[in-house]
Amino acid sequence: MSYTIYADFCLVGKELQLLEDVYITISYEGKFESVSKEAPKFKVYSIFEDCLILPTFINAHTHVGDSFAKEMGYQYSIEEVVEPPQGLKHKLLAEASEEELTFGIRNACLEMLSSGTSTFADFREGGLKGINLLSQVTSNFPVRAITLSVPRIYSYENVWG
Repeated sequence: MSYTIYADFCLVGKELQLLEDVYITISYEGKFESVSKEAPKFKVYSIFEDCLILPTFINAHTHVGDSFAKEMGYQYSIEEVVEPPQGLKHKLLAEASEEELTFGIRNACLEMLSSGTSTFADFREGGLKGINLLSQVTSNFPVRAITLSVPRIYSYENVWG
């Protein structure tokens, strides 16, 4: 089954071509089945006048595991916040409960969804436990999480020279 919506404007394809006065048929899995200028023979479920329909966003660099503490480092330099192992981020992550981490990840997912982000690539702290927590939390959201890892041993000497 699928349903059709009408939009005054829509960006489609890899080149994000602007189309006007289009009917978009969407599968119940949320995938576009077709974009057409011809009205369907069946019901149009929603009409979006003066609106632009566009693909969802992708955030290619997140740290949602840290999001429970994202407001806590404003008064510090970036080095004081993120430099391992003594940075504020690392101290807070070491002290955080699973409930705090879960709450932060859930809020980050809700924030992304509310701003049109459907996919994110996340650098996971916490090893396998952190990966499993992200998978568990995101299984309840219509988001796609791409899991990336962080190094087990940090050496800024090799990075910054």
